[in-house]
Amino acid sequence: MANKINLRNPYHRYGQILKTTFVCLVFCAIFPPIFSQEKNNGIDKILDNTLVKEGAVTTDYIHLYQRVLSKNLGGSCPMYPSCSNYGLIVFNERPFWEAMSLTADRLVRCGHEDKYYEQTYAYGKSSLLDYPPYRTPPHKLIYHSPEYLYTDNLHLQDSAQMFVNHLINQNKYDLALLEIERVIYFQTNDTNYYVKKLLCYDALDREEEGILDYEQNFPSKIKTNEEVLLKLAKLYYNTGNYAQSMSTLKSNVFQLTNNKYKSLVLQGVIQVQNQDYVDAKSLFKQSSLYSVDTIFNTNIQIIERLQNIKMKSANTAKLLSIIPGGGYAFTKNYQNAITSLLINSLLGYATYNSIKKENYGVAAIMGVFSVSFYIGNIFGAGQSADRYNQRIINQGVNKLNITNQYINY
Repeated sequence: MANKINLRNPYHRYGQILKTTFVCLVFCAIFPPIFSQEKNNGIDKILDNTLVKEGAVTTDYIHLYQRVLSKNLGGSCPMYPSCSNYGLIVFNERPFWEAMSLTADRLVRCGHEDKYYEQTYAYGKSSLLDYPPYRTPPHKLIYHSPEYLYTDNLHLQDSAQMFVNHLINQNKYDLALLEIERVIYFQTNDTNYYVKKLLCYDALDREEEGILDYEQNFPSKIKTNEEVLLKLAKLYYNTGNYAQSMSTLKSNVFQLTNNKYKSLVLQGVIQVQNQDYVDAKSLFKQSSLYSVDTIFNTNIQIIERLQNIKMKSANTAKLLSIIPGGGYAFTKNYQNAITSLLINSLLGYATYNSIKKENYGVAAIMGVFSVSFYIGNIFGAGQSADRYNQRIINQGVNKLNITNQYINY
């Protein structure tokens, strides 16, 4: 009886709270990148069109964390949006328990397995682009390595067009675009200027602007030109709008041999992205009528290797996540697997220990976090399977783009 009375001693309770706090601080020390979120890593409302609800309890806590605690932890979050801003987004747009699980999953993944993420410089430094799974990040956020596109360098009778070609071949695409605008203002009937205009938009990574320019400003006669349509399809492809790119290519009959080849190859690459390998091989077979056999054989080999790779099942990954980290390990995300196992173990221990000591307030708090991280571990494993599969496909597509590189011109 005396022992029981001792357990209910208020000083003993405070000791348990301090003990739990100590465990959490140790946890933060083990995973510092997860918890260091700079206040200036704010959400760019123009870029991602996110409006954060002010006054919500979770929003207030996150803002308090960013203003007071974060700056004292050192470092900065390697992800975009940062983990705290990611939390602001999901708590604003999703029910509480779903938002808790999504945020918990993000904390587990923070700074790990960078090969599965696109790169962005939205914060003025290299960050891993990771939006909530129900949202698609704006194309403009994704960093693309400089793409050097060229055109012919013939001595044309049209000195203005020769100058435009010179600027493009010197990789001065912004100046070339300015010169094209000047020439088009006085002379609007030459298709070549419009083709070069879309090429410059492609090289400058301003695809959306190029598509809008085509829709609003290109003359009707120019819009139906097959070289213009090829460039337009490439812009749609670059933005990830594969359906519109395919529609643009299929709805037009290309007469020039080189354009027929480019159209069929780009359609084949799109079908690889869609994992329709049978149709992709058929399209590349048709393109072989306009190319050398070695290129065709290389294309088919790349596609067949993709077909033979066993993709990871999202459902299997989720099932294996009954043991925390098991699903991540299945998809070869070993850092995430270890982190998930450690976090879930620590939170589970803290919850159990608090219940055992009859410290039910702390137990409730730890229990909420424990359940959130456990559910997040299951959900996140399914997403990691999708990222793993997409990376395999992207590697195959990159090889196809290198093999057929002049479809970029």
